[in-house]
Amino acid sequence: MTIHSIQIEALQLSVIQLVSLIGFVVIADLLLTKFAPLLPAGISQIGALMILPIAAGLAYWMAFSFGGTNELGLTRPDNWLKTLATGVGAGLGVLVAARFIINPLAIKLFGPWLDPEMFAPLKGQLPQLFINVILISWLHAALCEEIIFRGFILRWVERLAGGGQGALALAIIVQAILFGLSHYPQGRTGILTTTLGGLLWGGIFLAGGRQLWVVIVGHATVDTVLFTLAYFGQTRLFLGDAKPETI
Repeated sequence: MTIHSIQIEALQLSVIQLVSLIGFVVIADLLLTKFAPLLPAGISQIGALMILPIAAGLAYWMAFSFGGTNELGLTRPDNWLKTLATGVGAGLGVLVAARFIINPLAIKLFGPWLDPEMFAPLKGQLPQLFINVILISWLHAALCEEIIFRGFILRWVERLAGGGQGALALAIIVQAILFGLSHYPQGRTGILTTTLGGLLWGGIFLAGGRQLWVVIVGHATVDTVLFTLAYFGQTRLFLGDAKPETI
């Protein structure tokens, strides 16, 4: 077997692994959106919370093929307080950008996004708020999705493209597109908003010195604010009033 054939087989294996990762994320998102109303209470959340960590674990394991978890950006910060503050600030910045630029643009192009009524069961329900913030926001979305997209896929594409500034730019774009497509159960508007959000998170990851904890905290901040708005019945402040025809 030649070196060239070994490289081709390795690339094919990597593509299969990458497709598997995206598949896990799509299934998890389906469970949290389209399938949720069809399943008994809590079952869809439990299913999603089982699936996405498997994908994140797969990405974590795959990272060892090109240098270990440091390549993911999961290094111990020199200053945890600074990292947390930077992450929270980044998350608030993304929220502002989403509310006033990304969401209006996506809604103008493709129509309303998520139905605010889907968050109605959270209104005034502190236990549900706790479950959604801790399990879905922090563990499901923030930790697992960031490990997969900004941690693994960005670095994987950058290496596959040969390194350098051009490869890095390509990697940021590819991970953002895949991040958006993985949210296809949220419709075209959701795909566009998450793709543009993926570009922001990719830029923040690089600006933060490839420290993944910054974007993990930032992502957690965004979703925590959204679920808190749901608790107070104010998701329309972020999503708007119109209901989408399909999600």
